[in-house]
Amino acid sequence: MLYLALAEAALLLVVVTVFSGLVRSLIRQHARREDLLLNQMCNLAGKPWQPAPANEREELEPAEPRYWTTSPEQGL
Repeated sequence: MLYLALAEAALLLVVVTVFSGLVRSLIRQHARREDLLLNQMCNLAGKPWQPAPANEREELEPAEPRYWTTSPEQGL
């Protein structure tokens, strides 16, 4: 009987851990979606909340001459 109680307690702990991970994942997903919508609305208004990824990349990398071109499918 004791082993059954310990097994149930362990199973309950596993279920609670998995459920809390699911809830945390959903909360983070919702926050990312809100951030994306806010960024898009601010961008439409002409006041970007975050810099565009292309601008960030140019700031991180020094300006070097490019000796190649990309196709539209590649995108920088």
